[in-house]
Amino acid sequence: GGRRLFAGHDLAELTVEELAIRHYLQHEDFDCGLHCEGALLRDLFGVLLMEELFDTSVEGVFASQYQDAPLDLGTEVFYPLRREAIDRRLSVIADLSPRGVAEEVRRRFEAAYGKRVRGVNWERYKDAAGHFK
Repeated sequence: GGRRLFAGHDLAELTVEELAIRHYLQHEDFDCGLHCEGALLRDLFGVLLMEELFDTSVEGVFASQYQDAPLDLGTEVFYPLRREAIDRRLSVIADLSPRGVAEEVRRRFEAAYGKRVRGVNWERYKDAAGHFK
């Protein structure tokens, strides 16, 4: 049937993810935890590659201004049609220091906040600063 539940120390029924988060918060000096099945990577993809995603020079991938992604996203032609731009962008990101990456994510997150981008879930965040709810 359903998901397997585990008893927490207070006998609350918890999923394995909830149990792991509780452990890190209580015993490993973490101050927050989030279970999201890789969603943060999708958020980063949408935020850091926004220009490449919405490149209007690629023919035939935008039928409406209301699209949240190009029509070829998720197909075998998406990357080849944008290879040069994506590789250039990834090279810029790879050359950044850890602090530089954090600043770039913060800057682009604030600029993109609330825009419809497939895969990006703005509901997870409190504000344009990227604080989790």
